[in-house]
Amino acid sequence: MELEAQKQKLSVLEFKESLFKGKITHESIVNFAKHTSYPNTVPELRETLVFHDLNSIKGQELLMTRYKKYLLNQFVDSLKKAHQITILLKPPKPPKITINDLIVHYKGNLNSPVTFLVISDFDCHICKEQNTFLEKLFNQYKGKVRFGFTHYSSYVSNSAIASECSSNQGKFWEMHDSIFNAKVIPDSVSLFRMAKNLKLDMNAFGIDFKNKAISEKIKDNLLKLESAGIYGTPTIMINDRLIFNSTSINEIEKMLKEEIEKVN
Repeated sequence: MELEAQKQKLSVLEFKESLFKGKITHESIVNFAKHTSYPNTVPELRETLVFHDLNSIKGQELLMTRYKKYLLNQFVDSLKKAHQITILLKPPKPPKITINDLIVHYKGNLNSPVTFLVISDFDCHICKEQNTFLEKLFNQYKGKVRFGFTHYSSYVSNSAIASECSSNQGKFWEMHDSIFNAKVIPDSVSLFRMAKNLKLDMNAFGIDFKNKAISEKIKDNLLKLESAGIYGTPTIMINDRLIFNSTSINEIEKMLKEEIEKVN
């Protein structure tokens, strides 16, 4: 970052501000807010988790801080890729987080000692964008890693319910792909159309879609994750260890390779 700033004869602070210029607009902030799992509140971790109304002064400050961090992470990743930077100082090892009885759907090598869990939200645009990378990662390491998906958001979405209804008929991942490949967040009509295209039993799907037990099960999943300190998506865990920067593709793949090498 310092070298890039020097090239433009700017201080690091001035260079950062130049990165934000033109990218931070009212529209981009609104879109970023929509892309998070908290469309109406912004979480802040103090002694406990505190939620600030999105339209409050504190909520706007937190949202701006997170959006700037997101933009900086993207830029730093682009620098690492362009200059092939090697970081010798290892980040602190994240503690293990054990969360029991989650709704997790797995694919890949189900017997692998390496588990890659994505905590995601079908209604989150950032999750949708990251899913493209995660699919590439899956295709590359599916013979060596057990890949899992679990739901998290501030509410129980129709998409999450539809995926669980599809899971009851053995087609969770097919519905997962249909939802993430859609151009926009699907409404209930679109979800039923997807189910029909997957040749599901539509009578059973309709009954399950209205089944309160499924939505309650998803809600319980959200509460368990929140109690463990998860408050954003997408969040990645590899062998029960949180990745500090889940927006960094480089960090995700690096940690995954390290875990694979440990067992080989």
